[in-house]
This record gives sequence, C-alpha cells and structure tokens, in this order.
Amino acid sequence: MPAAQPWPLAKGATVLITGAAGGVGHAFALDIARYSQAPHLLLTTHRTPLPPARQRELESLGATVSTLMLDLADEAATTAALTHWQHTVGPIHGVIHAAGLADYGGIMARRDAASIDTVLAPKIVGLCAIENALAGQPLDAVVLCSTLGSFLPAAKFGQAAYSAANAWLDTAAAQLSQRHPGEW
Repeated sequence: MPAAQPWPLAKGATVLITGAAGGVGHAFALDIARYSQAPHLLLTTHRTPLPPARQRELESLGATVSTLMLDLADEAATTAALTHWQHTVGPIHGVIHAAGLADYGGIMARRDAASIDTVLAPKIVGLCAIENALAGQPLDAVVLCSTLGSFLPAAKFGQAAYSAANAWLDTAAAQLSQRHPGEW
C-alpha cells in the first residue's frame, strides 16, 4: 500500500462530512483528522447522533468537531442550516458527501414512489442543498461517495433506487466541476 498522503487542506480548514454516523463517513473523518493539520470537522447525521466515543476519538487526533443533525431530504432546511453555519462560524473548505440509505425495497414492480424517494433523497436532494449553500465558495476538496452498483447492477440487485441515486451522483460529479470551474 502506498504511504498516506495529507489532504489538500489548509490548517484549521472546515470539512463538511454528511453521513458521519455511518462507516464510510466515519472512515473519512478519521483519515482527515489523521492527515490534516487541526481540521474542523462539521459532521452531519440524520437519525442517529454521533456517538460520543467517535467524537472523542477524532478530537484525540487533533480535530475540532461540530455536529449537525440534518434531514438531507429537506433541501430548504439543509441549505439554510449550512448557510447559517457559514455566516456564524466561518467558511466550509471541503465536502465529503457520504450520506445514503440502504435500499431493501426489492424489485421495482413491488415499489411505491415514496419508498424510492426515501432512498434517492439523501444523495440527490442533499447534494443540491450543499451546492446551493456553498455556491461561490471555492472548495479545496470534494468527495461524492458512490457505489459500484451504479454501473454494475448485479452488485446491488434489488436495490434499484440506491443504484439510481448513485448513478445520478456519478453524473452530478462531472456537472459540478463544469458549473463551478476552479471551485469544485
């Protein structure tokens, strides 16, 4: 394995990490805490508060930790919360969008729109809210967490909404860099 590389962040940079209560979000938080200088981690969760032991672990690595409980499916509330954060605390310098819901709904023929929307929203609506809140803000790092299931459907058989949300995220990544050249 290659040696770990530092994140392209200034000392004390604030990094927004969605889905921080999950394994992927937590892994990113640990990596940034280890390989950045005194980062400020803005960790968002939806239903589950960040466990205190995780916060202490990140702080022991030199990170400052702030948490927000957000429903990423509520675009207006998420945009408002992140905009308020920037006006009261300071700018956000990086984004790790690791939020997502597992899709146990099964094949499409047995799904209703509400069950599909529930899975799509954290990734799709959440990213729209993040983009709205950070418009015009140059970012040092942006990571959108997807899945192999977006282009290998057999890997996520029966998880059509999850695969669709991630396929949208894959496309959005390219579009964001075009809409925000030099910023995202």
